[in-house]
Amino acid sequence: MDNGRSPTIRATGLRKSYEEKIVLGGVDIAVPEATIFSLLGPNGAGKTTTVQILSASSPPAPDPRRRIRTHRRT
Repeated sequence: MDNGRSPTIRATGLRKSYEEKIVLGGVDIAVPEATIFSLLGPNGAGKTTTVQILSASSPPAPDPRRRIRTHRRT
């Protein structure tokens, strides 16, 4: 996803589990500035969990390789 714009949202290796159940298994996402982006997938694919983590409503699983960066324009 390289259109020459810096990503406004970038997450690398996003993971989440509840006890033994893995609900996100290493999602990489980059959303360039000034774009419209959607998550599509079947029920249980992790769309809501991904949005909750990116909006800081839910913490991701601890992983030293995971990085989440967001950029707010002022």
